[in-house]
Amino acid sequence: MDLANTSTSNSTNSSTPDSWSLPPGFAVFALITGGTSNSFLLVTFISRQGLRNSFGVYLMNLLLIDFILVFIHGPFNLIDKYNPNWYLGWKGFLLV
Repeated sequence: MDLANTSTSNSTNSSTPDSWSLPPGFAVFALITGGTSNSFLLVTFISRQGLRNSFGVYLMNLLLIDFILVFIHGPFNLIDKYNPNWYLGWKGFLLV
């Protein structure tokens, strides 16, 4: 056994992807599906008078916040997840 060629380092290889990482296509599909379903349900709750009770207002609030997260936070999350560098420039950094 040659001890000169063995490695005792416990560091992990940074080039291997995370085991729980989703492919970019699935993430884009989730953003589009989530945005579409949230907007459809939000319009449904707004258009029907019978759904405008206290619980309906609570659900509309949750749908609105999820809608905002999908369309504002989602694209920036994808950019950050799949691109290691910031491509949006200094003004984009200040905007976010």
